[in-house]
Amino acid sequence: SLWDVDQFVLDRPRTAIAIFYRTTPETLEPNAGSETARYLESLLMSSQNAEIVTVAEEADSSRASLSASMGRAGADLAISMTVRLEDRRIVLTFELLPGNMTTPLLNGTVVRTGNNRMRNALREVARRVEEVIPVQGYVIDRRRSEVLVSFGSVDGVEPGESVDMYATPDNRFIGSAEVLRTDDLVSVVAWVPEGPDLLGTGDRVVFRDPNGESTPSEDATAQSAARQSAPGRGLVQRLFRLR
Repeated sequence: SLWDVDQFVLDRPRTAIAIFYRTTPETLEPNAGSETARYLESLLMSSQNAEIVTVAEEADSSRASLSASMGRAGADLAISMTVRLEDRRIVLTFELLPGNMTTPLLNGTVVRTGNNRMRNALREVARRVEEVIPVQGYVIDRRRSEVLVSFGSVDGVEPGESVDMYATPDNRFIGSAEVLRTDDLVSVVAWVPEGPDLLGTGDRVVFRDPNGESTPSEDATAQSAARQSAPGRGLVQRLFRLR
């Protein structure tokens, strides 16, 4: 392991997700919504970057009600999912919402038929959600201009890619760094601060997947600027209440 650190016991930040579900009148199976949501929970819980903080039926699907429920659960994001079960067909309509409920980070409808339709539909929803959730880690150790962080090659991180550094506890962006070396669950990055050197152990690190989509912004101008400067950074700074 890099720097003789036991990478398999290191902690990392996880995005707290609430799952809210409801069923359509056409769905006659009384437990369909609950079982579907719980299966989605089990799929997402296998991710190193997500934790499910609540699974609940939507009594009121308004944005205000969802935002309040998210706050009570301590969630960073919410999946709002409508389940429709028909004869040998399942239709899942979903949104991935930030706490401010302004613009969904993700939405779509997944339809599957035949055998294993529920499993296949929910795996597709989970795959889409996981693609949006950023990979996060902590600064574990530092040796001058080299910094060890708690994510690695299993997260898709490769040498030459860029990560963003955020000071804790205020989550202030303090700079970007290039990945030098990776192991399974840790990486070494080169830290060259542009201003005061504020980076320390325990600060948060976010991997910006170069193949991922840019973050939705407040308007088209901000979106364009985000794509040119640091795709994905706004997802952490504006939409997540990182803890």
